[in-house]
Amino acid sequence: MPGGVRGLLDVVGLPAFVEGRYFDVLAANRLACALAPNLQVGRNRLRAVFGDPAEKALYPDWELAPVALVAAACRTPAAPAPPLQGRPRAPT
Repeated sequence: MPGGVRGLLDVVGLPAFVEGRYFDVLAANRLACALAPNLQVGRNRLRAVFGDPAEKALYPDWELAPVALVAAACRTPAAPAPPLQGRPRAPT
């Protein structure tokens, strides 16, 4: 994470985070982590929403939250998935 982005997260004064193409949290400030404990570097937002029951309490309109995240994932530009750890990618 570039230092300028990290610095911006620290001074913005609002909960803020940066996520990657696959919804992995790349950086988050203290306010974001306090608001949503799953916004920790290295965690995946999609996995958190679908796999952590505590996430429901963070969304006032829970029925729409998973739908919005899946829709955002569908709009993400197509790219090859990252290789599974410890396993080489299949030849294309």
